[in-house]
Amino acid sequence: MGYIVTGKVSGIVVIDADTPEAMAYLTLELGHPHILTPRGGHWYFKHPGYEVENAAKKVEGIDWRGDGGFVNLIGKRLAYIEDGVTYPDAEYQIMTFPEPGNLIPWEKLPTKIKEVIERDNKVTLAAEKPQTNKQPNPIKKLTNAWHSELIAHIGRMRARGLSEPEIETLALALNHDSGDNPLPDAEVIKMVKEYEKQSKVNDDGSPKVYPYTDLGNAERLYAKFGNDIHWVTERKLFVYWDGHTWVYDTPDDTYLMKLAKATIRDIVSEPDGPGKDGFKDKIKHALTSESSKRQRDMIALVKSEGNVTISIKELDSDIYLFNCKNATVDLRTGKAREQRREDLITITAPVEHDETATCPKWDSFLNLIQKKIQGMITYLQTLCGYCLTGDTKTDIIPFCHGCVFR
Repeated sequence: MGYIVTGKVSGIVVIDADTPEAMAYLTLELGHPHILTPRGGHWYFKHPGYEVENAAKKVEGIDWRGDGGFVNLIGKRLAYIEDGVTYPDAEYQIMTFPEPGNLIPWEKLPTKIKEVIERDNKVTLAAEKPQTNKQPNPIKKLTNAWHSELIAHIGRMRARGLSEPEIETLALALNHDSGDNPLPDAEVIKMVKEYEKQSKVNDDGSPKVYPYTDLGNAERLYAKFGNDIHWVTERKLFVYWDGHTWVYDTPDDTYLMKLAKATIRDIVSEPDGPGKDGFKDKIKHALTSESSKRQRDMIALVKSEGNVTISIKELDSDIYLFNCKNATVDLRTGKAREQRREDLITITAPVEHDETATCPKWDSFLNLIQKKIQGMITYLQTLCGYCLTGDTKTDIIPFCHGCVFR
């Protein structure tokens, strides 16, 4: 999803029709919108110079975004339910590129909308206090796993020129608001620092403008998600990091396609290309890159970026690490620690590690079959622990035999 900031900073106010009736009314008043949205349309106006508060439903079926707001420019809005009505997936469509030369003069704003905006502006000025409306979060979540979502958010913030401390603060806030299972703060901070190291910038620190080519798209994909993907040569499959373990993608690269789409949708957040048509060139490339072939080419080319390609021998290579749903246990020490990308683990036991857990049934079973002979019990416990590792130095084949208990 691509965004445009509204308000004095961009010189834009956007009027948004959200119902068929509002769409018809504004089309009759103003002509066709700049952007067709899943529910109506967006008309781009020149900012009037005074503060315009963001508002929803103050005029039936019509919202607007001014100071401190943002609107979607291109992308896909996922299906959702509102007031009992289900709205399906739908795309934003650019009818006219919103540029300074085609913004609608403020004077042409319909009277009933202008009166509400000016009334609210006078109330704010009379009270001599700043706008208190809570501003919308300008970073929308994708539908991928939360770890990859957060990486994408970090990429957007970096593309918009935010500093590392600013990105870290916002990323931590987003993570805390993400739901019941946020990532550890240490992991979020690590993600920000790793992304900063991997971000491609010019020597002067300014964001790099990638070429408008398939190779440029591959570089974009690597810059945003390079920490979270590998191409496994022997398997001819990608693996991706889901925040806990490395997961094999499908043969048709289903997950990589999601990352490719997220990368393309972020092109509009990049600095404009060179020349007077830099903005148009950027938007044109973003739109043409949405073709299936361009996305496939991006995925094929990213294999040669950095350390994306690895051997299967590098996966699950530490024979003393045992991965659970919530932690990785080092079998050399018996201690659990956080899960790490660099471990390259693809196998996870479907249980959660709990240091305080007891195993009364297992203890009772051992006492029963070994008649409480502690030496044999200890040996069996050691043997079972040995089987959790990948160590094969000890050449033994255990045979269990003895009395049959009825």
